[in-house]
Amino acid sequence: MFVRDRTDNHFPLGYSRYMPLYFFKFSRAPTAALPPFKNEGLELADNDAAWEEATTACGEKLREMDGSLRPGDGWKMEVMDAGGKAIFALRFTTESSE
Repeated sequence: MFVRDRTDNHFPLGYSRYMPLYFFKFSRAPTAALPPFKNEGLELADNDAAWEEATTACGEKLREMDGSLRPGDGWKMEVMDAGGKAIFALRFTTESSE
């Protein structure tokens, strides 16, 4: 997805001068002692675009784990707006049926 630089004065019809800023926080359990990964934020058009970014990032994260996720492990990605308000949370947990 292409996000315009804030210094660009040419905006598509329907977009405001500044797009909302979203933060994506990734944390993995049961390793709560490690600080969660938190990015510097992304400018996205709206909550739908933030949802698409979050689900895409989660799919990529699962691929990166490449089998390292074990039964009993889990992780979470939270999407927050610029004010810190939670918009979405995606949780992945694993368990063994044995």
